[in-house]
Amino acid sequence: QTRLNANGNSLASLVVTKRSTPDVDPFVISGLGGSQSVSIDGEVSDLTVALSSPSLLNFNLAYTTGDAVVLTGGGIATSGGSVTMSSSGGIDATTGGIATGGGAVTLVASGTSGITAGSITSGGGAVTMTANNGAISSGAITTSGGNIALTTFPTAGHITLGGPLAAGSGTITLRANGGGNISGSGTVTSTSSVSATTMNGVIGVPAGAGPAVPLAVSAPTVTLTANRGTGATGSEGTVLATLIGTSNLTLTGDRGFDVTSDTAFTTLSVTTKGTGAGSLNLAATGQTYGFDRPTTDLFGTLVSGTAFEVVSVNAPTATTTFAASDGLLLVRGASGGPNKLNVQNLTLTNTGGGDVSLQGTSANPLVLSSANQTFSASGGTGADVLIRGNVAISATTSQAFTAAGNITVNADAGGGGAIAISAPTQTFTTTGGSSKIELLGGAATGEKVTVAATNQQRVNSTSSSIAAFRLKGGSAADTSVTYTHSGAGLQDFQISSGTVTVEGGSGQNAFAKIEETGTNQQKICRDTFSGCNPVGSLQILGGSGTGAFAQITASGSQLVGVNSATIVKGGTG
Repeated sequence: QTRLNANGNSLASLVVTKRSTPDVDPFVISGLGGSQSVSIDGEVSDLTVALSSPSLLNFNLAYTTGDAVVLTGGGIATSGGSVTMSSSGGIDATTGGIATGGGAVTLVASGTSGITAGSITSGGGAVTMTANNGAISSGAITTSGGNIALTTFPTAGHITLGGPLAAGSGTITLRANGGGNISGSGTVTSTSSVSATTMNGVIGVPAGAGPAVPLAVSAPTVTLTANRGTGATGSEGTVLATLIGTSNLTLTGDRGFDVTSDTAFTTLSVTTKGTGAGSLNLAATGQTYGFDRPTTDLFGTLVSGTAFEVVSVNAPTATTTFAASDGLLLVRGASGGPNKLNVQNLTLTNTGGGDVSLQGTSANPLVLSSANQTFSASGGTGADVLIRGNVAISATTSQAFTAAGNITVNADAGGGGAIAISAPTQTFTTTGGSSKIELLGGAATGEKVTVAATNQQRVNSTSSSIAAFRLKGGSAADTSVTYTHSGAGLQDFQISSGTVTVEGGSGQNAFAKIEETGTNQQKICRDTFSGCNPVGSLQILGGSGTGAFAQITASGSQLVGVNSATIVKGGTG
């Protein structure tokens, strides 16, 4: 046992490590001055704690028996001092709560009972709770500028908020690393940022026996991430939230989401699985967002259970990212050809090894136009960017197309197709060793492809494929393919070892051409420190249709380097 007499002195710091239960070895401290009081006691195994200090007192307690630390009486008040409590069992800080007046609060529990807390006020100090093998149930937490972080690690490491969290200018982070739900009453408030993440659970409470209860968050910048782990069988991967004053949102709901905001977004990122099965609802004041999980694509191909479709967006001042983390990311055209996704800056990406598919027909042309646009597919060698049919993609500043697999631009829409891709600056990049970039005319009259830039246009490929960069005219009349650059900038083809092919088609005037109408040098080779390394091969092949020529031309000079064969062959038309 431990018995201490302070002889009328006040403590500025108290550090206690307790390795035995209080019924075996009591801890007694008496004779404290300055109206301080400390009680560390208990009748059996749990350690009860009560502490009050009118002057600053830093308090550190470690209890290692596997039993719980339980607050009693008036709880803990330290007048500016920090509070650190760790237990190899649980921590029950409901009775009396914790008030530090400026000191940080750190609670760490390693037992399966986790942490249960009542009111905590820190007056500017950070509040951190970590449950290594259990859940966290908090009361109201007010830090007045200190950061708040609640973290759990076990599979069922739920974070339940029994009251509001208010951090002032501090950040709030809620993280269920092993899985578990994040929910509760009261609003999570920060004038800085709030982040809530579950690795296999739900944010908010889905409708079931009662109505849905969204997590209420008030912050200008919010990140909400609900992943869905292997073996999940319920609503894991779902986000339900109500946002207040949020202009910057990063939202990931693997299964789905239902989120509303009273403020228009200026920056928005939305990610879900193409294989997700939940609803996809997002609403913000003055903006509209539409998503779907379609049964077929625009050409009738079955995509049920595998696709995330961005149906329509009207948020003209927003910078937006829409992503699929598996399956297919799909955007289809609409009747009348409206700008389908009306935003300031647009990114469409697939990060899970699937494709980004942009589709239009004569009845439902697809138009995408923003200041800056990015289209990317990554996560596997089969991740393609596919543009098909009647599609117009334009940017007023720049746009980029990037794929770990292939980039395919195909005007074939079964009639009425035509593809136009244009921007002052644009790039086409593949990263796979056998990746292809193919621009293909269609099989019906007028199904042509035109790619044009006025500042800089670049192809970047490390592929060794025979179709590393390939233009081919179509099989019907006027199904040409044109890749052209004008203005003061540069057009170059940064290709390592693959083949550049320009090939006329079988239709009348189904020509294929690369042209530089500006005054700068056109380069077909890869820039290195030692110079411009040659491409693998070059093929310029006339087609079988009348006027189906193939050519590479420039108003100024051209620098063309070829390591292997150069084939220039007239057509038969």
